[in-house]
Amino acid sequence: MLHPHRSLQDLVDGELSDRRRIAVERHVSRCASCAAGVARLRRLKSALLGLRNPSPDPDLQRRLLSPGFGSAGVQERTGSSAAFVRAHHERTGPVRSRRTLVATAGGSAAVVAALLASAYVIGSETRPATVAEAGGTTALRAGWEAVAPRTPTYLDTDQLETLRAGGWYCPELESLGFDLRSAEGITVDGTPTLELVLENDGDTVTVYEQRKVGGAVDAAAPPLNAVTGNIVTQDGFEHVGGAGQDVWVLSGRPWQVVLDSPSVTYTVVSDLPAAAMPQTLSQLVMAEHAQLALAPQGGDDSMVERIL
Repeated sequence: MLHPHRSLQDLVDGELSDRRRIAVERHVSRCASCAAGVARLRRLKSALLGLRNPSPDPDLQRRLLSPGFGSAGVQERTGSSAAFVRAHHERTGPVRSRRTLVATAGGSAAVVAALLASAYVIGSETRPATVAEAGGTTALRAGWEAVAPRTPTYLDTDQLETLRAGGWYCPELESLGFDLRSAEGITVDGTPTLELVLENDGDTVTVYEQRKVGGAVDAAAPPLNAVTGNIVTQDGFEHVGGAGQDVWVLSGRPWQVVLDSPSVTYTVVSDLPAAAMPQTLSQLVMAEHAQLALAPQGGDDSMVERIL
């Protein structure tokens, strides 16, 4: 039996067409696992909607609004992975100018609100997550090797479904009106990386997904910026924090945000206005949590406990 896993969140959010909704509801009515998944998603959504918005941390707000925020220069790093990623973006995307500081107070305030909202939604995990708990290293590796044994390689929708079946998320942000323009498997500093370019009425969001599929990971080490292959501190990112998971930002046009957790790192790049950051990042994080909610959980670890 095929399970409409990717439609369950849209069913809960009321985002399905009538025809699709009827089909999914019919499946859920006779599938115990999907019915349980829908129930978990509804409990999760109810809990998140009931949470109070956090008050901005005064020190963090002063740092983000300070004239020097985001103005650090980018240090180039040599190496085949970094060189390929830079060449790749010159070849496939619009010319990206050197990041500039968001000069207006209104723009900076929007960035602050976005980062605080995103860091809050991401939340913390009650214990360190392992790749095995999120679906298994073997499945993640097998999914990647099945579609991208050599990189770079362009991927079609069937190959994305293969990745999803192995534990990759492959976010397309459909509920925000985005369409998939291209999908590509690349390697950044030896790390398998999925690049998705999404479009909506001329606006572009590029999402890089890097699952932590190998060996021990140093939790204290800053994550990679998938755009350049450098660690985020080399590229001038500001560490915003997050309750147990990391959020890093490089403001400018386009803005960049790196969301780092024990099991996955997302790099998000967009020319959308800074005010659009909260919705974009929150959708990404909510969908990631929804995917984890559908995975088998231990008896002592509810999804709400993982977020809180």
